[in-house]
Amino acid sequence: MIEGLLKRAVLLVAALFLLAGAPAVASSTFAPGSTCLAADPDNAGFAALARDRSLWSCNRGDWSWAPERAVMRFDLAGRDMTGIDMLTMRINGFERLTLTLEDMHGNRSSTTYGTEDLQLATYDWLMSARLPSVAGAPSVLWLEVDEPRDTDMLT
Repeated sequence: MIEGLLKRAVLLVAALFLLAGAPAVASSTFAPGSTCLAADPDNAGFAALARDRSLWSCNRGDWSWAPERAVMRFDLAGRDMTGIDMLTMRINGFERLTLTLEDMHGNRSSTTYGTEDLQLATYDWLMSARLPSVAGAPSVLWLEVDEPRDTDMLT
């Protein structure tokens, strides 16, 4: 019996030793439900930016709209998107806004808007953009903004 416990203890220590050297998966992925922003001055696009987690900030206090192009990633994991077909934001200026929905299988659908294309509601200072439709249940909403004017756009 003691021999069996000793073998298990040795295996546990060996497993912990091996895992200690392995990179954490969570460090290269986005947290469920997270909202993150990355600057995209080279116009690489969200797919290229998503491959390098270090480019993203998920802490709103660190966000800056200083770059000419910014990309936001909304993780929709666990959210019921049934019946939701509009994104509502504070009225703000920008040159171009591209919304891309991605489902859990990687299928994507995009829609691009200019400021003049959005529905404005001046009584509450909000604007709305219709979300594209995607085949499966949406898992990520990508928002690409050219010439964004203000971080309050999405509050």
